[in-house]
Amino acid sequence: MKLLAVAWFALATSCLALTGGCLWANQRSEAVYGYEARAVLRDDGHVEGAALRADGGYAGVTVGAESDLRDGQRAGDPHTYKTAGLGLILRASLLGIIATEHRFERYFDIGADVGAAGSVMFGVPPHHIAGGGSAWYGAWTEVGTFSAGSGYVALTGSIRREAATSPWLSQTIVTVGLAWRHRRLVTGEDLRWRD
Repeated sequence: MKLLAVAWFALATSCLALTGGCLWANQRSEAVYGYEARAVLRDDGHVEGAALRADGGYAGVTVGAESDLRDGQRAGDPHTYKTAGLGLILRASLLGIIATEHRFERYFDIGADVGAAGSVMFGVPPHHIAGGGSAWYGAWTEVGTFSAGSGYVALTGSIRREAATSPWLSQTIVTVGLAWRHRRLVTGEDLRWRD
């Protein structure tokens, strides 16, 4: 329960950062959007699934959606169950928020994110299907590599602590993957809503 409180506090703090980030955005800020494919690992290194993600935003803050297919475990149950989830993410880039020049983030970026998801578990007795939810907070990093089209390919990694609804087990999850990102300077139209 404490973990859920921490996750909601982190989400509220990130929402404030989102508002602040948009207010401090200027013509030197960057807009970014992208897509990711990730392998999902438990803290013991066991591969338990995969995730797809898309997000976009500017001034160091993005919002996005994630879908995943991975293993789920219940307390007191030795079996694992295939779990499909869909969630929302709020992500903050440390360098995107505090830096005044943004050349560096193309090659290396770090930050924090929070999210919440709903899940459907398959094969769960007695009805062979069950639902659940989770909230999480974590940290991420990206290392930009070669250019691809109008963007570039990045190696991604993250670690997060996920609190799940009972009877599903909360766990620490590590992800590794590839992302495609597009960056550009913000335009006057991006900033006009503040006027």
